[in-house]
Amino acid sequence: MAKDSAENASDHDLENFEAYFEGLSSEDKEFANYVDGLGFTNSYLDMNTDVKNSGLHPIIHWLQYGLFEGRPLHSTVVVRRGADAERAEGDNWQHYRWNGELIAVRQSRVALGDLIHRIPDISVEDEAFAEFVLQNLDPEFYLQVRRDVAEANIDPVYHWLQHGLYEGTLLHPDVLTRHGPDAERTKGSSWQRYRWKGELVVVRQSSVALSDLIQRIPDISVEDEAFAEFVLQNLDPKMYLQAHRDVAEINADPFGHWLGWGLYQNRPLHPTIVTRRGSDAERTKDDSWQHYRWKGELIAVRQSGVALGDLIYLIPDISVEDEAFAEFVLQNLDPKMYLQAHRDVAEVNADPFGHWLGWGLYQNRPLHPTIVTRRGSDAERTKDDSWQHYRWKGELIAVRQSRVALGDLIYRIPDISVEDEAFAEFVLQKLDPKMYLQAHRDVAEANIDPFFHWLKYGFSAGFALAPNVKIFKNQQNFQNDTWTRHDFKWNGEFLYAYENMISDDILNQVHRQAKYEPAIYAAGALALSALNVFDGPDLLTRDRVDVDQLLNCFNGQTSVIFFIPYLLAGGAEKYAADLVDVATTIYNGNVSVVVTEQSEKDSDWSSLSVLKPFHKANVIFWKDVDNSYNPVTTLARLLNGLAPKVIVVINSRLGLDLISTYGRGLSQNANLFCAYFSMGVNGLGVPYGTRFPRLTSSFATSLTDNSPMQHILDERYSHISIGNTIVIPPRVQLVSDRKFEERYKKNVTTLNKNNRHRRWVWYSRIEIFKGTEILAKLAKMRPHDQFDVYGTGSENADHLGLHLPNIKLKGVVKNINVEDFSLYDGFIFTSLYEGLPNAVLEMSQHAIPMILSDVGGLRDTFDDESVKFVRIVDDKEVCAKNFDAALAEVLHLKPAERYSMIVNAKSQVELRHSATNHSNTVREKLFNV
Repeated sequence: MAKDSAENASDHDLENFEAYFEGLSSEDKEFANYVDGLGFTNSYLDMNTDVKNSGLHPIIHWLQYGLFEGRPLHSTVVVRRGADAERAEGDNWQHYRWNGELIAVRQSRVALGDLIHRIPDISVEDEAFAEFVLQNLDPEFYLQVRRDVAEANIDPVYHWLQHGLYEGTLLHPDVLTRHGPDAERTKGSSWQRYRWKGELVVVRQSSVALSDLIQRIPDISVEDEAFAEFVLQNLDPKMYLQAHRDVAEINADPFGHWLGWGLYQNRPLHPTIVTRRGSDAERTKDDSWQHYRWKGELIAVRQSGVALGDLIYLIPDISVEDEAFAEFVLQNLDPKMYLQAHRDVAEVNADPFGHWLGWGLYQNRPLHPTIVTRRGSDAERTKDDSWQHYRWKGELIAVRQSRVALGDLIYRIPDISVEDEAFAEFVLQKLDPKMYLQAHRDVAEANIDPFFHWLKYGFSAGFALAPNVKIFKNQQNFQNDTWTRHDFKWNGEFLYAYENMISDDILNQVHRQAKYEPAIYAAGALALSALNVFDGPDLLTRDRVDVDQLLNCFNGQTSVIFFIPYLLAGGAEKYAADLVDVATTIYNGNVSVVVTEQSEKDSDWSSLSVLKPFHKANVIFWKDVDNSYNPVTTLARLLNGLAPKVIVVINSRLGLDLISTYGRGLSQNANLFCAYFSMGVNGLGVPYGTRFPRLTSSFATSLTDNSPMQHILDERYSHISIGNTIVIPPRVQLVSDRKFEERYKKNVTTLNKNNRHRRWVWYSRIEIFKGTEILAKLAKMRPHDQFDVYGTGSENADHLGLHLPNIKLKGVVKNINVEDFSLYDGFIFTSLYEGLPNAVLEMSQHAIPMILSDVGGLRDTFDDESVKFVRIVDDKEVCAKNFDAALAEVLHLKPAERYSMIVNAKSQVELRHSATNHSNTVREKLFNV
């Protein structure tokens, strides 16, 4: 028996219930047990006070009487029996037998059981609609709308189902309801379909108060609904009443007024919405139009980017075919400028758009100073792609945009024909009005427009148009490679113009540069365009540069250009390779890598796995293609012509000199990045990270792989930098957990062998700054241990003190990811300074402990639980002793401690250096995608 039932029944009741239950058949017991298990005893007694006062157990009462009297077991439980139960289908129903009769029960989320008790003739088929009403009817809203229902204290759900539905009262402002024949005509998936009292009822949710509108305008049909909904979504009542004071004065509902009168009076629904109806709507064809039905008539509407709806109200005879031109006028006519230019229009307070379309177009007034308008037979002669063609009042109209005030000039000289336009435009571009008026004081004193004067009188009088322009009426034998010839017609005559002038693009670039180098203006800013032009590549040729060869080397792959000094198995080279790998994916291989300090014959990089991404890029060995005396200048000129989007310099002296010298100019078109990984040991040797950030930060964003270097760069150079230093941690090729476990077990097997020598692996570039002096001293301290050294630079080993008998040089690692390091007790890294060394990150995947110098950004990734850090000091003897102590600690680790250390190291690398994290960081910070 349910806990609720047991707690609320007397001992006598309990005994009666137990006896009653025992006397039931197995079928009836199953149903009684289900009813008792629902635990609704309290709620049943609260709903039925007569049962509470009778002393009869509530479960027994419901089973014996309540079930057959239609009393709800609970307000949310629906019970059907007999023939009704037979029709109760679906997974939400549970079926039982009681006294030989079929019983169906289900749980509802609303008080459907209670409603069925109050309206007993709700059939099984009616339930779904009744449930919808219970979920969506807002009682407070309904009683406010129907004050009569509130005053009679009638339940709003009961009233709506029995009366409100048929009286057109709203269920909810946002819910639309149709029944009977109206419901039959509804189509589309937005409608939900129900049955109520044998009649079809459909409902749908509207984002606007469509139901409310239908209540105010009852004759809105099913077919009218879509348009009514569009009007509710787009008509701004406040704007409509402000625009139409007559509507506001009679206090009319703006939605009802527009649908009833405004639509037929051509009043705009919204300034930017165009509405057409009837035969006009039939002529609207393209996809910009939406089509509706309203009172049996076709309605077409479309959104315009300008106040075209307002204009059509102002000029009602604008046809569908005229709309495109009217829209063009609205987009391009500046009303303030038009009224300033045409005082007569301003004085009569005429609307500038209406005036231009009605009169200005025919009076040759310019729509805008730079827009040329032709109509009729003139428009028929406009052929090239610069013209747009429209229809206006049945006449062809042609318009085009000019870079100069050609429209204004044609208004002042109306006889400029279509064929004359090109020459007039050329004159507007080349004639300097200020200089012309200074040279011809009589023109200035007469206050004559200089362009008008030159075209009408100056040309025939032989006045110069510009210092670097020569114009001939007859074709001249004028040969000069730096002069450009243009052919024109003017007043029916052929003209031949030759100009020797700098292009606007170059002038604009010079003007931008002058912001930083004012000496450019020493000859006078206005004199720049008059400077003589000569062939730039000729200068490069004199500098022993083969321009064609340089351009062919890039093969069009110039979206992103990387500069690196060498192609070898180094940390910086691998860092660059990983960036190139992401770049080639983003730019579809449109990436070039310029190797600046190495020739192709000196490189043997194609077999190195760490440099594999370079195979997807265009690799150029600069020493093989550039023989110039000044490679930095040559490279700057070349890049200025190639105009890459991104330039990245990584450890390339040529690249850093390029950015230092020409960074400001290159930054006009490209995003520049310079990588700096460390400051070296007290700046010894003046490494790039010490010398160049001061020279490049004003033009290029600094890039690093570790946060200590980021803090140094931002602290020192933020006051001159174009932005904060960005950090992109290196990428590591991670091994699977299965492979890692295999490596660990193989290493454990090796360590457990008897009488074996302890062996340590050292992997880095073999040079003094990698701590080779510490390694040599450490090898002397542990003469019985073997130290195997991997890396480039083995030719330096002897003079670095690595000729000891227990140090073995193992050469270059071709592929670190497949190398077997299971023979070793641990990995030693003795570097004196670093960024974030790839060698360490790669060794974390080989399941051996790591003893590392505490330098650079290693603590960005690792903590003291994953590696043994050794502090680097100036005294290398002390450093070696510290490493010796750290090696001893590793050898004394218990197996569980050793395993925990190597797993922690692997996990910390995975967290920060996975391919996915690297790609996302590069895309966001370097390429902004």
